Amino acid sequence: MTLRSVVASVVAVITVSAASMVAALTVIGGTAAATTVESPCQQGSVCLWSQPNFTGLTHTSVRSVPSWGALTYDGTQIPLTSATHPVTSVDNRGNGFRVALYYNSGYRGPCFTVAAHGTVSDLRQVRLSDGSSAHRRMTSHAVNRSCGPVYDF
Repeated sequence: MTLRSVVASVVAVITVSAASMVAALTVIGGTAAATTVESPCQQGSVCLWSQPNFTGLTHTSVRSVPSWGALTYDGTQIPLTSATHPVTSVDNRGNGFRVALYYNSGYRGPCFTVAAHGTVSDLRQVRLSDGSSAHRRMTSHAVNRSCGPVYDF
């Protein structure tokens, strides 16, 4: 074996090792970055999500809304009352207040409440004050109010 072939072998091993370390650091860095990404739902807000488990489109609110009819998900033209993107999960990061969600606009009809600092990960599992499912049916919300069963899951 010549000196040239030995050096070439060592360089190849170092190159492969360096590439592996860069790949490993990239994965580690990517994982760390993924765990530090902030939720779009900030303290003091109520966030309404289009999918279970706080995924999909989101609408952020800081006040009571008597009708979701004119509301759209943040950065879109998709209404909260869309048949294809109904509100499906709720994150209440309000400052210590409950949030009541209502079947009818004007804060009327069957309802339920999200606990202070609470969440509802899937409206398909929520029962309104009349016993019916909340999924695809809610059209208004009021901060600092309670109505019907209180949820936090």
